[in-house]
Amino acid sequence: MDLFKGIAIFVGWLTSSLAGIVAIFYSCGYLVVRAQLNMLGLFGLFEYPKEHYLQEGGKFFVAVASMLVGKLLTSLVYAFYIFAFASLLILLFLAVCYFSGWRSFLERCGRLKSYILATPGSRLGLWSSLLLFCFAFVLVFHVLGYVNDFAAVLGVSNLLYDSSETIRENTETSRIAGWLLQGDSRQLQSYFLYLVKGELLAALLLIAAWHTASMFQKTRLWLVSPFIIVFVLYTIFTPMVYGVLVRPTKYAVVSFKWKGEPMEAVPASLYLLNKSDQEYVVWDRDHKRVLCISKDLVWGAQVSEFKPLFHHSDKNR
Repeated sequence: MDLFKGIAIFVGWLTSSLAGIVAIFYSCGYLVVRAQLNMLGLFGLFEYPKEHYLQEGGKFFVAVASMLVGKLLTSLVYAFYIFAFASLLILLFLAVCYFSGWRSFLERCGRLKSYILATPGSRLGLWSSLLLFCFAFVLVFHVLGYVNDFAAVLGVSNLLYDSSETIRENTETSRIAGWLLQGDSRQLQSYFLYLVKGELLAALLLIAAWHTASMFQKTRLWLVSPFIIVFVLYTIFTPMVYGVLVRPTKYAVVSFKWKGEPMEAVPASLYLLNKSDQEYVVWDRDHKRVLCISKDLVWGAQVSEFKPLFHHSDKNR
């Protein structure tokens, strides 16, 4: 009976864990796709199945993890060597102090440690308050600066239509829109990693503030609430800016076999954005417009290749 009870508990834990993972993947995938549709100017034109959002959420986590590993691996290796070298120097210094008769120095260090551990709670509360103030200063004057950068990315919209006026504007949003239209993947990925750094800083500040506020049990949650709000906002914004900056914009290039003459001049090749049981949603790159073509007007569609919607600059090839 104990065996079956253990199996039942494990299955229940596994089911709840999988449900949580699916919910996270679905939520992130939804934010990714919706942000990209808004960037392209397709928001509200069509819907994707739920499985699509789940798949995009999984791709988001894989892509972010691979980018962070590739970016941070070298830095982590250097940090490990520096830490190992510093630890070796400290050990050598302590050994020299011990064997050279400098025990008084070690005794002073021990007394200092005992003094710190024996510090009254009121004094520890003062130091905790000062630390929280420093963390709040960093939050307001450094981490909150990323809000404008997130907003600049999420302000990019309607790139499938005539965006010449947006590009001419001297704003951060227009600069990002220019990178997208040029297909400058290096700049886009670099900017995304810069925003991820803001998310990581918000997480570190939240952890530090939470542990520092442990002295104030009754007001702990209120003291760290600004850090929680910023972290939650950045956590929501991160998959959205991924959808704008990093998510691929490759679509199928299709040509249609018409049942009769089309009502207006239609290019031979169009980008297939989506299809349903009733219509094809395509983009006319030459005229910067989106067309909805009823399936009753065509015999079928032929895919010739997959291409990015926007031009890719030479330095990315």
